[in-house]
Amino acid sequence: NGRKVSFKNTVVIMTSNIGASLISNNKGSIGFSGDNSENARNEKNRKLVIEEVKKTFKPELVNRIDELIVFDLLTKDEIKEITNNLLENVKKRLNEKNIEIDSYLGNYAYALAEAFLEENDIYSAIYMYKNSIYYHNNTKHVIPEDYIYTTHALANLYLELDSIPQAQSLYLKELDELKKLQDTLSITNRKIVLSILGNIFVQQLDTTQVLSTLNELDYLLCTQPDVRDSVYDWIHWELAFTYSDLKQYDNSAKHYLCLWDKLKRKQIAYGSEYIAIANGLSTLYFLKADSLFYANEYKKSIVEYNNALPFTQIIQDTSMYVVSLNNLWEAYVSLNLLSSADSIMNILIQQPLVYHTIRSLGNCGTSVLSRKDYNTAILFYKEKLNRLQRAQNFSNEEYAYALSSLANCYQYQQKFEISDSLNLLSLKYYGQQYCGRYNEDYAFLLSNIASSYLRKKDTVQYLNYQIEAVDYARKHPNSHTFILLVNLAS
Repeated sequence: NGRKVSFKNTVVIMTSNIGASLISNNKGSIGFSGDNSENARNEKNRKLVIEEVKKTFKPELVNRIDELIVFDLLTKDEIKEITNNLLENVKKRLNEKNIEIDSYLGNYAYALAEAFLEENDIYSAIYMYKNSIYYHNNTKHVIPEDYIYTTHALANLYLELDSIPQAQSLYLKELDELKKLQDTLSITNRKIVLSILGNIFVQQLDTTQVLSTLNELDYLLCTQPDVRDSVYDWIHWELAFTYSDLKQYDNSAKHYLCLWDKLKRKQIAYGSEYIAIANGLSTLYFLKADSLFYANEYKKSIVEYNNALPFTQIIQDTSMYVVSLNNLWEAYVSLNLLSSADSIMNILIQQPLVYHTIRSLGNCGTSVLSRKDYNTAILFYKEKLNRLQRAQNFSNEEYAYALSSLANCYQYQQKFEISDSLNLLSLKYYGQQYCGRYNEDYAFLLSNIASSYLRKKDTVQYLNYQIEAVDYARKHPNSHTFILLVNLAS
């Protein structure tokens, strides 16, 4: 309109998207910048854009521009803030018209969380999961399934990060919501959550919560059976162990027997599974016998082992078979059924060369030695030594201990020359094994040798070995040092 305008105090700002494609190619995605070397990336982008500007515009124009400013890429935190502000603005405007969109925002935040997870951006995913839970919680018409699903996803994420308290809190909230629903899917999900919580409480050694949680799960498994429930066998194991620790042996036995019945219904059951259950029951009956003096409970353990042995032989699980035989032998000895124990012992000796067989031979030797059957004990210890020699990597400690036990047998028979030579050989093997490191058996072995000289009334040699034992033990003082000192004083 013919007006004149003064440009004297004017700042002219020009914007352009020149170089945007180069930045996109350099970053890999438009609008986001990662945390790693962000400053270096922005500086590189600045150089790329300025070079592109100089190629696009003529030098006469570029040289008249006071400053070229390249804006940094938006970070994820900034984008989240912008998104939240926009969403809140939309929400406020819609609320004025009585239109509610919280549930949609919750689903949108959940989708964003899943997207962040795909990019391995864990903490952004946690942030969006929390937003999703917030929106689902604050909607007037709550959709429980959406809230439960999001809560479970966030709890699982915390569990993966070993943030156990946060995960536990969310699982408990999810469980409360699931209890309000009674459909089949909700009951299945309750079982899943209870099993997870059970594992958490087991790791925390919280016996009360373990029992409460697993009993609830056990009740659901009994009253609401499902074809997928076979994966929850571990619950019976945990309840059996927990009840046993609490000395509630009858409740513990109930869950062992439940596992036993389940095994019988299986098309394919391994002998080792029967052995494990029989072993648990046997230990249970042993504890019950100790605390309540029910010696007849040992007979039940024998029945369980006899049931398990055929299955073990079928699958040729030699190690487990020997363990069962050894436990069965101990049960017979506890009942003082020595002829039955001896028959099991004969079976043990004929087993292939496995570690448990060698250990069992030593246990058998110790048992008959306590009955003052020295000749039988000698046979067992000799057989143990023979098997140790045939083993590819036998332990010097184990061999030395067997020699020392055999020496004790000859001491009781007053065959001191044989006993002394075996004890000295035992010392040699202990020395090879420990090379100066402390071992209490070595100190007691020296004391045993001293005792053999005392029986021969050779006081000088007795004192030499007893003092050597005490000096050795004094270098590594513990409760055994006191015992050795008492021996020396006497």
